[in-house]
Amino acid sequence: MSRVLVRVRVLPSDASVDLKALGERISGALSGVAKVVRFVEEPIAFGLSALLVDLVMEEREGGTYDVEQLISSVEGVSELDVVNVSLISGS
Repeated sequence: MSRVLVRVRVLPSDASVDLKALGERISGALSGVAKVVRFVEEPIAFGLSALLVDLVMEEREGGTYDVEQLISSVEGVSELDVVNVSLISGS
């Protein structure tokens, strides 16, 4: 199977949520399913920031559904959007 790079925008449940700690919790929740390669804060408005999470996973039936469910279950996550999915070429 091929691998895909997925970018997910995660909105925290509150402006006071520590985004670095949230990224670490997300990375832990995805262990064995996907590898988080990067997370970056994205300012939105009024002091609120989103967390952009880039991860690599195996392409599979159901797409990103399992990953979305795992991220949604992490404490501090309000909502998420899959921003982009790209096929990774090479071996």
